[in-house]
Amino acid sequence: PEESVDVLSVDVDQLPAKVTGFERRTSYAVVVGIGNYRDPGVPGVKYAKRDAEVVAKYLSSVAGFPAENIRLLTDEHALAADLNKTFENWLPQKAHSSGILFVYLVGNAVSTDAGAPALLPYEGAAANGASGGYSIKHLEEVLNRLPSRLKLIFADLSFPPPKPSAEESPKRLVWLDAKLQTKGRIVVVASSPVASASVSSEATQHGLFTYQFLRALRGHGDANADGWVDLGEVLNYMRSRLSAAAAPLPAMELAVVPDVDLDGPVGSFPLAKIRQ
Repeated sequence: PEESVDVLSVDVDQLPAKVTGFERRTSYAVVVGIGNYRDPGVPGVKYAKRDAEVVAKYLSSVAGFPAENIRLLTDEHALAADLNKTFENWLPQKAHSSGILFVYLVGNAVSTDAGAPALLPYEGAAANGASGGYSIKHLEEVLNRLPSRLKLIFADLSFPPPKPSAEESPKRLVWLDAKLQTKGRIVVVASSPVASASVSSEATQHGLFTYQFLRALRGHGDANADGWVDLGEVLNYMRSRLSAAAAPLPAMELAVVPDVDLDGPVGSFPLAKIRQ
């Protein structure tokens, strides 16, 4: 059966009804969730696989992506070879100038000394540093070459905590190269501007970033109540909710690069449709 995710009492796990007639036939999405790793020395990322599975279902139910236009890669199916094949073969063959490209990443990450992040694939080892990861900058360069109206990368990546003896503040991350900001419509929405651990919630059984993203998509982000959830409304909702997280969960600062004018063409781009 298609329904592989257990339905819980958590609100976001009740899949919203699909609006008939809303379909983005030329839009494609890649959703990656890596919670467990081959190397036992790599810490797990709680709920990462579940986050990815539910995000993929939402993209199909309310964001208009046909199910066959969504690639879902989780745990042992998210090897470096799988990432390469999907981003550098499958997506370039599918991308269309009339559609959008959407990438959602949940898992562990490493970064260079200069703060360039890289997703750690299933077989990756943190000891290898950024050379063992799939570079976010490389992903952006791949996307930048492809035709589309808009390219979105949502990233909830968890960086290993610094050694106890280290007193320096967390490293600032370069989520989008300045050169790429001017070349194409790529927007990166990340769970933190610095290299920090991700935050999950036992109550929701989701990462906090993904939980608020799903709530925004299912209608809580529809600030003007017009039945559409625009990208700007999603960002506004996530910012307000993550910055006001209640104890024991810490507040989070969303990183959006480049900054999005909520009323501009990118901010007003409709991400989800929740009713006719």
